[in-house]
Amino acid sequence: MGRLTQTSDVSHEEIRTMVLPDKLPTAVAAWMNALGQTGPSADAARRSALSDDVRLTFAGQTVVGIDAVLAHQARMPAGPAMQALEWRLLPAATATRLALRARFTGGADGRTGPNGLSALDVAFTLGDDGRIQHLEPSPHHKEPADLKPALRVGDRAPPFVLRDTSDRSTSLHGGRVPATLIVWTCNHCPWALAWHERIQNVARDYDLLVRVLQINANDPIVSPHDTLDACRHRVTAGEMASPYLMDAGQEVARAWGVRHTPEAFVLDADGRVAYHGAPDEDHRDPSRDAGWLRAALDAVLAGRDVAVPETKPVGCTVKWTLGSGPGGSER
Repeated sequence: MGRLTQTSDVSHEEIRTMVLPDKLPTAVAAWMNALGQTGPSADAARRSALSDDVRLTFAGQTVVGIDAVLAHQARMPAGPAMQALEWRLLPAATATRLALRARFTGGADGRTGPNGLSALDVAFTLGDDGRIQHLEPSPHHKEPADLKPALRVGDRAPPFVLRDTSDRSTSLHGGRVPATLIVWTCNHCPWALAWHERIQNVARDYDLLVRVLQINANDPIVSPHDTLDACRHRVTAGEMASPYLMDAGQEVARAWGVRHTPEAFVLDADGRVAYHGAPDEDHRDPSRDAGWLRAALDAVLAGRDVAVPETKPVGCTVKWTLGSGPGGSER
């Protein structure tokens, strides 16, 4: 491993050291050496490492061009926690495609970094000139040790009573209905936002026959966009077509095995899971119209088996309360 001392627009006492693998491509070393830093020197180092048509992909969205990539990078976590990491090269690296991983060792539990990160991967693709053509950061968050496996089709959903943004109590079993749709969501995740209006349209279109509840389980300390006030603002603004519930202690999310936002469950009249997964095939395509949810609801209402009962949830990870329990795994 080679030890690289970072330089930035800070005093000598604030400079941190990170450890990078030996013999990294020049552009990758330049980008990594500036990671977590701010100021003109760090921006100049990043700019020199990037191709003119560079792409950055993060949380399902891609930005193109040096200025757009640098603007996105400016919103990423910075500071000492990002400047003193030991990175290792992941397997299957080539001369033009490689990925690095660092694990965090700080935080209240000794295993987390900014925003509850337990580890961070950064994947690079290089062009013929050796500059970065594509980069993709992938964060990992520590899951609680008591997080259950996700509910499967046929499982009876654990009951709950949660409060909405007006502090009213809402029960899962608040009266017998032919079908119930439960969606875990949040206020800032790109996937949740991309699917948001499609989910609201389902709530409106099935209003007379289906009970729809949307739940936010993110810890607002880890994810400041998900405070009660922020959730209340969305309701007041008319953005939610169903009750918006707060899983403040995250007990319900852990009991249901929820790991992503959005993540949807369709229940039959007996409270058993008939569908679990994503709203539809592609968050980027509004014409998909939450087709998996609609097909599942139509089948349950007609008394038929759901043709596609399980799909893979796609989205941001739930932002778990830090130090909520020992152990766990990275996601």
